Amino acid sequence: MWDIASSPDGSVLVSVSADASVKVWRVDDVEHTAISDIASSHEGDIYAVVMHPGGKHVVTCGLDRTAKLIDLHTGVVLKTLTGHAASVTDACINPIGNLVVTGSKDATVKFYDVSSGTCIKTLSKSLGEISSLALNAQGDKLLAGSTDSCNRLFDVRAGGALQRYKGHQNSRLSFVRAGFGPADALVVGGSEDGRVFLWDTESGGVLGKMAGHGGPVFSAVWCDAAGRLASCSDDGTVRLWGA
Repeated sequence: MWDIASSPDGSVLVSVSADASVKVWRVDDVEHTAISDIASSHEGDIYAVVMHPGGKHVVTCGLDRTAKLIDLHTGVVLKTLTGHAASVTDACINPIGNLVVTGSKDATVKFYDVSSGTCIKTLSKSLGEISSLALNAQGDKLLAGSTDSCNRLFDVRAGGALQRYKGHQNSRLSFVRAGFGPADALVVGGSEDGRVFLWDTESGGVLGKMAGHGGPVFSAVWCDAAGRLASCSDDGTVRLWGA
C-alpha cells in the first residue's frame, strides 16, 4: 500500500497500492473489509491519493504518468490529467476543490482546472524529482519537496518561490514528504538521515531536528486535534512527538 486518504468527516478511508487498485474502507466496519474496489484504469503502481474537499471524489496518481479524478460512489474516472513525462508522485487539491496540483519525477509541478481537466500552469524552476506537495489552509501557498534536498514554498498565483527549507537529506528516495505544521506556521518533514525536521515557515530557519527513528523518515504529519506530530520510517515504526 502506497498511500491513504480520509474523507472530511473521517468515516471513510481510501487506499492505493502497487496493484493499481483503489479500495474504499468504512472506519467503523468491524470486519475491516473494503466496501468497494475501484478499477482506476491506472497502469502500474498508484503512488498517492487525495480526497476532494466535497468527500465524493478522489484524485489518484502514479507510475503511468497520469492523475485521475474518480467518483467514489460510481467508480467512474471523470478526468484523466496528462502532461507529465515521468511518474506522478503526489497531488493535492485546493480548499474550494477547483484546482488539482500534481508533482512528478520529471521535476515539474502542474496545475489543472478540475472542470476541464486542462493544465493551466507548470512550474519547472530547477527542481529535483518531486517527492511531495501540500497546500496551506488558504490554498494560496504550495509546499513542494524534491530530491535536491530542498523543500520550496511557492505563491500559487504568481508561481514564484517564496522560501526554501534545507538541512535535511532527500537525494535518493522519491517519497520523503513534507507538509505544514500548526496554523501553517511550521513546515514539518522527513529526512533520509532518520530525523524529523521542523522549519519556521516565514524565515526558513530550522527550529528542530528530532532523532529517534532507525531509518529514513518518509513523512511527518501534524494533527491539530491531538496537538501531536506523527512520523513514519523505513524502520517499520510510527512515532508520536509532543507539541
